[in-house]
Amino acid sequence: MNKYFMFKAFLMSALLGITLNSYATLVTCTGANTLSLVEHASACQRSTEFQDYLSDPMTVNTEGFFGSSDWVYFDKKDDPAGDGQSGTWSLTNNEWSTYANIMLVFKNGEGTTLLGYLLTPTFTSGDWYSPFRADDEFPNLCVHHDAKGNKPAYDDCSKVKNVSHITYYGRSTPAGEDPPPTQVTEPGTLVLVVFGLASLAFARRRQTI
Repeated sequence: MNKYFMFKAFLMSALLGITLNSYATLVTCTGANTLSLVEHASACQRSTEFQDYLSDPMTVNTEGFFGSSDWVYFDKKDDPAGDGQSGTWSLTNNEWSTYANIMLVFKNGEGTTLLGYLLTPTFTSGDWYSPFRADDEFPNLCVHHDAKGNKPAYDDCSKVKNVSHITYYGRSTPAGEDPPPTQVTEPGTLVLVVFGLASLAFARRRQTI
């Protein structure tokens, strides 16, 4: 295989990598109990982000929760009282008459990422329990204990982190009807592609001389 075709194969691999990474920021919640921890939620997604920015562009739109990039913040945020381990979510202004979809975004902080819950239409309130659990969605929170004396080593996965706040979002068209937002390509990947293009042009030029 000559250099021209080697560079061509290299460039195609880089471009394929960009395409695959463009839509890899959200995953369906994998914990067995994660969805059930928010009453009347029909779906749950986990983001790679841990900050819920409300400035334009909002995190929920750059991440594309539930395949949508037109979420609207309707000026409601719950700061749980007490220990942040449980509480009640509620709608207050007949939001279902305005929005086809309503989402709650749960935030904790260090060691966790944002969790978005799509609500079942028409329900206006429900209970919730902190989804930031070591034994369910965030196994990285488990604490390893080395063996000590006659006690064998073990992992303590009982930790449940507090919810710092819950943010409310809505959108007027059904979730999933518009494509996920295009992700910004990382600078390192751009350099890789530019180098590949230049090398490909040089190799082709030498081939034709």
